[in-house]
Amino acid sequence: MEDNISLYLDNVAGGQVYIDEFSIREVLSAGSLGGELIRSPRADVHTYVDQRPAAYFDQEVVAGEQNYVFYKYVVQDKNDWIPNHLHNFGMFVNDGDGYYQANGTRNRWLQNAWWRYLVARWGYSTAIHSWELNNEGPPDDGSGSHARAAQDFSKFMHDYDSHPHLAMTSFWCCWRPTFWGDEVNFPDIDYADIHQYINTDDVSSYDLAQWIYDNAAEYFQSQVGKPIQIGEIGIQGAESDWFNNQTDPTWWHNLVWAGINHTGVSYPNYWYPNHLDQINYQTEIGRFTKFIKDIPLTSGYYKSAGVQVSNSNLRAWGQKDTVNGGLYLWVQNKNNTWKNRRDGVNIPAQSGTITVGGFQSGKSFQVEDWNTWTGTYTTQTKIVDSQGNLIFSIFNLQTDKAIRILSAGSVNLPGDVDHDGDVDKDDAVIVLSNYGQMNSIDFAWVRKDWGQ
Repeated sequence: MEDNISLYLDNVAGGQVYIDEFSIREVLSAGSLGGELIRSPRADVHTYVDQRPAAYFDQEVVAGEQNYVFYKYVVQDKNDWIPNHLHNFGMFVNDGDGYYQANGTRNRWLQNAWWRYLVARWGYSTAIHSWELNNEGPPDDGSGSHARAAQDFSKFMHDYDSHPHLAMTSFWCCWRPTFWGDEVNFPDIDYADIHQYINTDDVSSYDLAQWIYDNAAEYFQSQVGKPIQIGEIGIQGAESDWFNNQTDPTWWHNLVWAGINHTGVSYPNYWYPNHLDQINYQTEIGRFTKFIKDIPLTSGYYKSAGVQVSNSNLRAWGQKDTVNGGLYLWVQNKNNTWKNRRDGVNIPAQSGTITVGGFQSGKSFQVEDWNTWTGTYTTQTKIVDSQGNLIFSIFNLQTDKAIRILSAGSVNLPGDVDHDGDVDKDDAVIVLSNYGQMNSIDFAWVRKDWGQ
């Protein structure tokens, strides 16, 4: 007996066989039919959802809920055969009008049906972090069809998802702040996403921590008014093969901890598993998470630490909350790079002082001194000097360390719109320029203290 089913032309000299539907189901004892044995029984696959892969996602979101894992789901491929063979009038053709067809087209009707299905089946889940229109669509500064389609998609998901989730898109390259920051034309795009790869042919890649900072600073300075995530990152170029076989995690360690800088840009998705397989990358992430997770970064009071460093071979990045008394820093010996370690360069230990200003003179803090390579810390009491400075002495630092002060609690001062610890005319200016969007309690407090 053959394993395959064959279709034959009989009593004809030539031709082709076209199949619209093919089904095999068991006839049960009562005459009813059992489950479908053919995975995709109908040729018009764009009109129904295959239940086998859908069941996989059912299980995945449940596992995510149980283990506090959150998924950013790409809802469709921009190269999907169906939209790329659909004319905007609705006919199937060899060369269609593509994925980003406008509202009112058959392609968009099909997409709306699929988006609605996503919301209905999986929109209930707390494991859904966000919906992504497509992965790596063409870069768009806000003037093209991709930008328009991303706004339409995000608005649709917000309108139909009764458990609101974030929605956005991504580009295959390049930072486009005119799109991400345009709240007038694209108000439903919830956060910015950039795919940025590191090329070892460029000497800037030798210091991964500085590379992270420089790129993040560019995005941050654009002030697009929303969170920015690096959706993909990876090391490429002539020297990237070295990462396939090395066991020194310094490169990954620096890549992760450099994200602590004041820009707040996150780097969650390293693309090449073959680079990570050689190191205990999950442990590195665990130590960083242990350090950062209890810091109330969403309070609105954290800002750049404005660090002064006495030794040019040291760097210190982080943020401070001078209102509630919080601080976190990553301090690194700049010479401890993957390139220097790979090339066997001697890396001298470095000493110096780290100064952070803006705190209340005479106030004492419990300072945690973290070993970033073990995830452990020691504590000491430190007192703010008469100039409002906290000064940290660094002795013989070979690699890096971290410093943390946890605030006793975050105080949200009514009317303190700019989060500088007081209510004054600066807050009034913000309120008046955004009248109709501000909380009424904030507005009342600002009016009360108008003259200050």
